[in-house]
Parts: sequence; C-alpha cells; structure tokens
Amino acid sequence: MRRRSANASMRKAPPGVETRCAVIIALLGGVPLAGCGGAAEEAPCAKVCSCTCGGDGACADDCVRVCEANVATYDDCLMLHGVLAFSCQDECGGAFGGSEGEAEAEAEAEAEAEAEAEAEAEGECGADDADCVDCGAVICESPEVCCGTTPGAGCTGAAACGEDAWAACDGPEDCPGEDCCTSVKLTFGNEFMSASAECSSPCTLQSYGTDGNIVESVACRTSSECAGVVGTFGVPYNNCCFAAGYVVGACMSDTYAANTEDGGGTCY
Repeated sequence: MRRRSANASMRKAPPGVETRCAVIIALLGGVPLAGCGGAAEEAPCAKVCSCTCGGDGACADDCVRVCEANVATYDDCLMLHGVLAFSCQDECGGAFGGSEGEAEAEAEAEAEAEAEAEAEAEGECGADDADCVDCGAVICESPEVCCGTTPGAGCTGAAACGEDAWAACDGPEDCPGEDCCTSVKLTFGNEFMSASAECSSPCTLQSYGTDGNIVESVACRTSSECAGVVGTFGVPYNNCCFAAGYVVGACMSDTYAANTEDGGGTCY
C-alpha cells in the first residue's frame, strides 16, 4: 500500500533571463545601477529570479547577477519584485508575488508530483489502476483488500480482515473478464451495517428488505457508470451511491439512493 498524494503538474521554466531583465530594466527607467543592498535574509533578487527561472539553478544564478547589477538599493530590489508580481503571472501560475504560504504550498505540490512520478516509475499504482483499491487514506494493492470503514479502513489480507466492510475491487479494471460486484446492507433505520465488493460475473442486481435494506449491484464511481443498469422488475439503478464510511460506490435505485443518503451516505 502507499499513501495517497495529490496530483500536481510540474511548472515549466519561463523563457530567457536576458530578455526578461531587459524588460525589467526598461520598466525601471533603463538606467543600469550597481549593487543590491538591504536585508540579505529576504534576498529579493533571489525571489525575483525564482519566478524568472522556474527552479533552474544555473538560470537563477545568472538572473541574480543581472538583477543585482541593475538595481542600487534594497527598495529597488523590492520594486523589481513588485514589477514581476505582474509580469510573471502567466509563467508562474499566479503564485509569484503571493504570500510565503502560497510559495510553500506550491513547493509541496511540486514535491508531491515528484513523489507521484517516482511511485509510478517503481510500478506502484493509483486507485483507478488495475489491482488497486481506493481505501481512503491509502491504496490497497492486490492481493490485499480494503478492510473496514473510513476513516479507520486499511489494507490487509482477505482472510485476516474480520470486518463487516471490505473491498477486493472498486471498479471493472480490477476484474478482467468479470465485474466488480457489490453488496450493501443498511438497517431499516438506514444506518450502515455491512458491505462488500468482489469480482464476479454476472453481478446480481436486486434490492430487498429482510433483516435490513439490502442492495446487490455493480460498483461505480459516478452516476454515468450506472446508465443502463437495471434491477428487479426493470427498475433503473441510475444513482451511484456510497454508503456512510464505505469506500466503494454501488449503482442503486432512487428508493435505495434515498435510504443511503438518509443514513449519511452520498449519491452522485
């Protein structure tokens, strides 16, 4: 298993330092100035160049050199920083010139993107990939199953689960030649009782009430995946619903969708 990470795209480095700095110099009056003084710990020229160079170290070194050669005081550096807060919006995704918190969030997103790329290169998979089941905070890889309900659900062997809720699949990609079939049981008061998801073919499509409200159906992630799913007596199961705490959605009729939402679940 592995921790989930947000998907983030790597920022591309903006175009040439010399061209950018020529524009800046023109904006500052076209007068080459010497030296960049002021509070070193804030490194305003470095802030400017992090936008200009998009994380390219060699580019940043050249940029700092040009920046420092064309501004005289700390205030000039800050003005340069302020100018780029507007001229760098497109290349920097709007983050430049923002708060330190925004910069930290951007750095974290890039780090997560790198970790995601490394995980994919190592053959680890995401929740929508074959043999991988979304288990809330983690992703379970076959032959492990997602055991329990969120937020405490985790990955374990099928025989070791021992919980009333488990999932060996969460979509058809996990079941070559078969379907991911679900069974969800609520009390007559619509509180969650148990649920399961496993590969089989064909899935039983029915809903009934004996010792609770029970739906046997096919797994889904959105209602579009339930188009054409029909249960007993031709009733359409056109709602994709997630019972409270359970990680796999199931196609349900309007009646059982209402039951699920009444019990704290969600339908799409």
